Amino acid sequence: MARMAADRITALPIDLRLRLLSLLPADDAVRTCILSREWQGLWMKMPGLRLVYKETSRFTSANRFDDFVNDLILRRDCLPLDKCEIQAYLADTAVSYPFSNVWIKYSLVARVRSLHVSGGDTFFKLRLDAPLISDHLQTLHLCDVDLQECYAPVDSECCIDLSTCPLLEDLTISACTIGVHKISSRSVKRLRITDRSSFAHGYRTRISAPSLGCDNKSCEGCYGYPIARYRSVLLNGLANATHLELIAGLEVYTYRSDLAYCPVFGKLKTLVLNEWCAAIDLRGLVRILQHTPILEKLTLQLYDDEVFFSIICDVSINNGAEGNHDPTEQSFACAHLQIVNIECEEIDARVSEILKILSTCGIPREHISLKITRSPSHCKLTISVPQALCVSAISYF
Repeated sequence: MARMAADRITALPIDLRLRLLSLLPADDAVRTCILSREWQGLWMKMPGLRLVYKETSRFTSANRFDDFVNDLILRRDCLPLDKCEIQAYLADTAVSYPFSNVWIKYSLVARVRSLHVSGGDTFFKLRLDAPLISDHLQTLHLCDVDLQECYAPVDSECCIDLSTCPLLEDLTISACTIGVHKISSRSVKRLRITDRSSFAHGYRTRISAPSLGCDNKSCEGCYGYPIARYRSVLLNGLANATHLELIAGLEVYTYRSDLAYCPVFGKLKTLVLNEWCAAIDLRGLVRILQHTPILEKLTLQLYDDEVFFSIICDVSINNGAEGNHDPTEQSFACAHLQIVNIECEEIDARVSEILKILSTCGIPREHISLKITRSPSHCKLTISVPQALCVSAISYF
């Protein structure tokens, strides 16, 4: 019976057997080479590696496990990896992780798409000093890792710049030490910082992730809210900001969904928004203005008008009358708003509607500057415009 069961597994397609091997710890996967001739050398082609040291394993010491893994990656060479899991451990005689960063570098060279790294001790975290450079990495999960060594100096600040991983979309940081001034990534769409992660005490860590968002309404991480009266996913955490730039692509769902439970930005004085606030209709812009009672300066960057009008048409066709929005029906005051800068390529229907809204809420025309950007090579020219446009000047660049 045992021989028959073994034969059934051996009869499986090679791709399936490789996937099964990838689920095993690496040392167990290698041991399958003794099953039969068909299994010999198969472990070297596994699309996934689980470099997991267990005290109950057949290795008599952590140093023996080091030797095994180093020999494994030497024999495996740089065949592509889909996934690599590295569970680091403390060395036998010192508080260190002697080869963990070497294995991380190897996985990146092997074009790994999903990398999971865990330190072996909550108090003595794995210090990540391997440069995170990859054109293939899509998912990165870090647990019990010290990120203070994984940075590049930018303007005398320690920054983790993940632009060196242009395809990275999923970043999880759990129980890590984050002692840097800034974390930035233009590609990350899902970011989780959870479970006892600690930041520096002398300064705040800034996170720049313009692609961040979630378009999945069934996502429990976003829509498992509310907590008490706080229902927004992102905006509630920004409610105490004094200067804010909310820049996102039109496809990013989180900002727009948050507006349904928009908090009051009681300290906000300077605000920069781009096209997302005017997508579909102008309720997003109106709602933000209603919740910024002491706002003094507003900048609107409205360049992607073709996408805007495409969305308007789709909504009008699909929703009929619901696609029509009269912003003048919104009544509110912006008592402290002194400067409004609108940057666009032309004065289209969207800009005209925004001007009507600003006029309705009492913004004098001399407080509004409309800048039409043709191209960077054009010279700056200021001309007068009709009063009906409710602006003081147009600047061409």
